Amino acid sequence: MSKNNEYIIPEGSFITSTPNLDNTLNILIYRDPALNEYNIVVHRAFLDEDETVEEFCENEVKTFTRNLAGFKEEGKMITHELGPMKLKVVQIANSYLDEGERLQQVQSMIKLPYHRDNNPNDNRIIIFTLNRKGEFTEYQRKHYVRVLNSFAPNSTSGLLG
Repeated sequence: MSKNNEYIIPEGSFITSTPNLDNTLNILIYRDPALNEYNIVVHRAFLDEDETVEEFCENEVKTFTRNLAGFKEEGKMITHELGPMKLKVVQIANSYLDEGERLQQVQSMIKLPYHRDNNPNDNRIIIFTLNRKGEFTEYQRKHYVRVLNSFAPNSTSGLLG
């Protein structure tokens, strides 16, 4: 069992050993200055052995196509770097029907760097999704870009094992 650490959640913190897996889902709900609601969803996933982030993304699109009513891709998959560590990000935009209304989303998938505690198999990714019903406003897009550009993986201690 690994040593006990403080585990922080928005409501407080507690002491526990490092979990084998933290598959937390964060749904952050915002309103822009015009009171339009939008979400930034943060979730985690794992790459299969030898799978690239691009392949993961393509597989997600196939799953969405099968399972989401009215799903359609909005443009092409793009790849670029972001944040203080210049992490590679794969980004897609799409939309689908949710209770009869078109829900827009942009997903940014980032492969996390190796870390002996948080990513010992070097296969973890984090996905940031901007979504809302209707078109995004400029304010919402800029907020999402600020979030992405400020992302820095937890502590770089242990990067070299």
